Amino acid sequence: MEDIPYMAVGNEQLGEPIEEVITCSICNEQHIIHTTVSKIELSYYICSGKSYIYGINRRKIGGMNDR
Repeated sequence: MEDIPYMAVGNEQLGEPIEEVITCSICNEQHIIHTTVSKIELSYYICSGKSYIYGINRRKIGGMNDR
């Protein structure tokens, strides 16, 4: 059986509404926020070919995107 990665986020960890563009804490460049269309909307950005989770249901995930 393949290991399936899980991530749990509580409502108290969801913060402000997400923006359309952010300044990346990794490279200090601006990146567009993409959002999946499904039952749970997952927002992410791409930096150097890697995807980074930014929010859930159009709200920021607290602490994950802070440097």
